[in-house]
Amino acid sequence: MRDFMWDNMYVEPIKLEDITPDKILEIEEYAQQVRIEQLTLAQLRELSGKRQELLQQLAEIDIDCQLRCMRAHTLGFSKSDLAKIFNVPASVIKKWIG
Repeated sequence: MRDFMWDNMYVEPIKLEDITPDKILEIEEYAQQVRIEQLTLAQLRELSGKRQELLQQLAEIDIDCQLRCMRAHTLGFSKSDLAKIFNVPASVIKKWIG
């Protein structure tokens, strides 16, 4: 986007006699491409923000699961039962419990 703005700051103005239907189509196509790029960039930034939020939520949920797993294990739940409850491999339970 900024490249577009800076690149066009030094472009000579179009003379009236240089304006042709082809030149207008060329400018419209270029402007459409810039709009598409801007929209795509905005969508990517929004999606990236959502992804970061979800990764943060996942990390918080993972910590909560780990704490509850440790508590359940101290109450007598077996590692295999906890693996079934949390729907994770036994190696994850071992990692959580230590």
